[in-house]
Amino acid sequence: MILDIELKGDRDSYHRDSRVNEIVDLLLDDESILFKEIINLINGTNNYGIFQSRVESLTTLICSDSEYISLHDLLLNYISKLFAIYKDKKCSNLRGALLERFVYKLIEIKCGSRSDLSISCFVHIDGMRSTKSVDILHYSNVKNEGEIFECKINPDHIGEDHINNLFDIFIRSNEIILPNIASFQHKEALELKIKELNSLHKPIKLFGLDNLKEISNFSN
Repeated sequence: MILDIELKGDRDSYHRDSRVNEIVDLLLDDESILFKEIINLINGTNNYGIFQSRVESLTTLICSDSEYISLHDLLLNYISKLFAIYKDKKCSNLRGALLERFVYKLIEIKCGSRSDLSISCFVHIDGMRSTKSVDILHYSNVKNEGEIFECKINPDHIGEDHINNLFDIFIRSNEIILPNIASFQHKEALELKIKELNSLHKPIKLFGLDNLKEISNFSN
């Protein structure tokens, strides 16, 4: 199999953004209840006004419950960085990059190599170009194995075209490049969306809020 990539080049700046990377680094190390709270905050908040309201509620919860008071400083760290993103006119792209970068870093932890990872690219297999780009591609020539990820904060934005593209790459690669979908929503929401699209029979691994960190050690 001859595999090449065609970079779209429209996501690099968001993946390099220091605000995105600082939040992702916090999430990677966070084993507290805040991990899910912050992801739920990002998942359910798409503008600055709603963000302010939800942050006030979350801060009140953490500060008023003695069980969570030790997390106060961590919460403030998250909030200060998220405020900078939600104030940005490119907030939508930055929110999407939070999920993409998080998944990217989890794959990096698992594979231990950045050279085999690509973002926002079309996949060329034996001269045939994928119909859509994929958010993340990992492929090792040495091990002759790989995986692709479609990343959607909201499962409602997953369409039949995304499913077909993932499956087509899987088939064209002789089932070497394995298809995955990642979301900040719960895995159950992803399963319902895949069922709605009549694609349950296709071998696509789903990662949601419940099992996102499993990407770093999951072996297809």
